[in-house]
Amino acid sequence: MIRLAMGIVCALCGLGLAGLSFSALSVVGTEKETTTKAFSAGDGAYALVLDEAIVPFEHTEATLTVTSDQELFLGAANGVDVDDYLTGVAHEEITDVDFPKTAHHRLIAGEPQPEAPAPERDWWTAEDTGTTVSRSFDLDAEPQVIVVTPAEPAGTLEGAQVTLSMKVGEVLGMALLGFAGAAAFLGLAAFVFLRMWVSRFRPRPKRVNGAGPSGVLRRRRAESAGAARRGPGSEAGTDSGNGDGLGDSTRRSRRRGGAAPAGGVSTLRGRSRRSVRALAGLSAGALVLSGCGTDFPQPTRPELTPYERPALEPGQAGPFLASYSERLDEALRGEPEALEAVQTGPLLERTRAEMLMAEHSDSTLGAASYADVRAGGPMFESYPLWFMAFATPRDEDIDDAEAMLVTRDSAAGEWTVAQSVFVPQESVPTVLADERGAVEEAPPEHEEAAARVVDGAVSYLTDGKAPEGGPDYAAAGFKDFRDYVGGLGAEDTGFEDLEVECSPYDGMPLSDYALATEGGGVSFAEVRCQITVNVPEDYFVDLGDEIEAVMTTDDEGSTIRIDISQPMLVTTEGASAEVASPGWYMLASATSD
Repeated sequence: MIRLAMGIVCALCGLGLAGLSFSALSVVGTEKETTTKAFSAGDGAYALVLDEAIVPFEHTEATLTVTSDQELFLGAANGVDVDDYLTGVAHEEITDVDFPKTAHHRLIAGEPQPEAPAPERDWWTAEDTGTTVSRSFDLDAEPQVIVVTPAEPAGTLEGAQVTLSMKVGEVLGMALLGFAGAAAFLGLAAFVFLRMWVSRFRPRPKRVNGAGPSGVLRRRRAESAGAARRGPGSEAGTDSGNGDGLGDSTRRSRRRGGAAPAGGVSTLRGRSRRSVRALAGLSAGALVLSGCGTDFPQPTRPELTPYERPALEPGQAGPFLASYSERLDEALRGEPEALEAVQTGPLLERTRAEMLMAEHSDSTLGAASYADVRAGGPMFESYPLWFMAFATPRDEDIDDAEAMLVTRDSAAGEWTVAQSVFVPQESVPTVLADERGAVEEAPPEHEEAAARVVDGAVSYLTDGKAPEGGPDYAAAGFKDFRDYVGGLGAEDTGFEDLEVECSPYDGMPLSDYALATEGGGVSFAEVRCQITVNVPEDYFVDLGDEIEAVMTTDDEGSTIRIDISQPMLVTTEGASAEVASPGWYMLASATSD
């Protein structure tokens, strides 16, 4: 059985090495680098796309090269960005690679250009420009997606020649070594099987009186030794040393444990041990030879999994907020429409109203700069992206921290700040990021607790009554609005007909943007309220500069409506919830009959 196992192992090793060697030569040939046939990018394609994960090899390096008469741009990026950026845009996609023959490709129809030129995007991880552009990538590294486009907005890929090459190393030498090893293994297997076949015709020694072959051999040798020691005159059947019929050497052997002479059981066991050692050696050799190829190109079946990326890489929040501060400061000195490039959502509405009030009162607004920034966001498989940032203003007169929600709707768009609130430093939570810079989203318990906090805020802002067991809304920044409403409805100077209606902000799902913290979660929220005042006909009302600045109607009437917002930051820890707010903001006003 040992010889049979040894023969089978040798045969399998030989066939395996031969198959691997032949496969390597048939795929990559005998050169140190194999290159596909060049093809031209399809007419009308804005971009050429290669997903590095589709190249069916490992333990080597591949290179994409594109040559054209026009200036080209090459960029590598996460598949999440590329997929969103080129959705609906005409592009050429490499779908499979068949070394050394060709790279299969197809044209995907769409718009002639994306919303923003490729060279202007900020999510590229590698870039190259020129009439010839290339990117080499390790097939064992984390795959990315390569995109080649015209460098100029008016350029095209027409006539661009595309090739894909791969380093194959000393494949010929390794293949020859593999064939030699295969021949050695197959020859050894043939020898073992032939030896087994010949041994079938050898007669087996017969057993005598229950003794094995060693017993027969020992008895014959004992008789020969006794005859040799008989001298002249000795009687047959007697021994000069003992009466047991065994020689001295045989007796010594028995005293040592009965080990049989050469050719007996010890000889067979020795051969068995040598066979086991030979089998182990062959197996080890096979493993060594098979392992030699691990550093050389090997075919592999690509496993295409969905790409995912963190909202932002570690360290990116600081540069973004620095540029945001500069762009916001510039927008505040211009027209309100310029804000759309830097802000969105409820914050955009609020800042526009502040700009109108500043213009009406001849005052100026400015953006804060930041001394330090802490940020975090979850992982994404598709757009939109978002993250939270907590920044400390450089202005020493500002003791609070600024909490911001930053979103990005598409890969062709820009990061914009959707919400911003100033909160006490002790209200800033601790978010924990992993090695990729991603933070987990808040647990469902946080969303439920945050919804209860918002409902309590609606109740308090409407009538000044806070639900039991909730946060202290008066101390959290909600009292100022109730004081304003109280002044409008004062008995001696106010209006008798006054109503307040409040509800959660529904312009965007702020509750969906929630991050996990050390003890719970954190998210933004906002309540919108409308104050309605009916003015008697004999009243002369001075609405004030702020209401006049945000007035949206020119009609005179006895009814005044004022829209306000109360933004907030909600944090939870276990079963408890806290809220912090910078106060309320006037958004718009109108008059009607």
